[in-house]
Amino acid sequence: YQRRVHGGGPDGTGLNSVLRVTVEKYKVSSYRIHSDHPMKVAGSSDPKLTAGAIAHNVRDRKDCSVTALGADAVNNALKAVAIAGSYLSQDSLEVWFQPFYVDPDSNLLELSVLASYV
Repeated sequence: YQRRVHGGGPDGTGLNSVLRVTVEKYKVSSYRIHSDHPMKVAGSSDPKLTAGAIAHNVRDRKDCSVTALGADAVNNALKAVAIAGSYLSQDSLEVWFQPFYVDPDSNLLELSVLASYV
């Protein structure tokens, strides 16, 4: 399943202190989109900076993926994708991600970030 994440304020526009995340399920193929240089997100990473890097790669039409290890890092990675979605909505782009465990025996999660014009 693929999960779409939309970020924004309570009214659905812009970013405020409240972040609204909507998760919907879609069937997708088992094909994994992987970047040669995934961004590493830590529990101490700033989601806004990571979101800016994600938005930059998407605008440049580069493959983009984010890796995270641990609950805080995964939380920051999800926030970053949601914020990047808000940044890219100004360019009429919708962002979603596809999660994968890099190794089934580890807790290292990779989010492949995808985008399309709306």
